[in-house]
This record gives sequence, structure tokens and C-alpha cells, in this order.
Amino acid sequence: MLSTHGIFSPGGLEVIRGLDKSFLKAVVVSNSIPQEKNLQALNGEDEDDKILHIIDVSGKRNVLLFDGIMLMFYKDSGTSLTGPQWMFQA
Repeated sequence: MLSTHGIFSPGGLEVIRGLDKSFLKAVVVSNSIPQEKNLQALNGEDEDDKILHIIDVSGKRNVLLFDGIMLMFYKDSGTSLTGPQWMFQA
């Protein structure tokens, strides 16, 4: 499962913890908000028990993702992210 901000509903962490690993192998969220409490709630001590994984959206390598999140936050149209530098050719 991939989530942008990692805001979980009350009881959501317990539901995720209770799911079979064959159904849900990982939850991936950005660090756009602090995730320390979620890491403690979802991840065990053993490397195989780690469910929650964090993607760093700060810094130069993640400018497009960070800018997209900020544009959505400020309710911008996002047109500044379009153009030749961001287009994929099919």
C-alpha cells in the first residue's frame, strides 16, 4: 500500500498489523509529516517484521514529488509541474 502522508484512521494501525503478510507486505508513506509513532506501532524489532517504510520527499532528488505535494496543499493547479521537463514520451 502506498500513501502520500501516512495519516491513519483511529484503529487503522491495528487493522494493518492484523493483516496476513501474504495479503499486505508493506506500507510505504512519505515523510511529509512525522512518522515516528507509526514506525513504533507497525514495525517490530526483526527486519522481517518491518511493515512501514518511509520515502524521503525532502531534498533535491525528490523535487517533483515535494513540489506536487506542496501544490496540492496550497490548492494550486499544478500547471508549473507540466511541460517538456516532466513529460514522458509514449
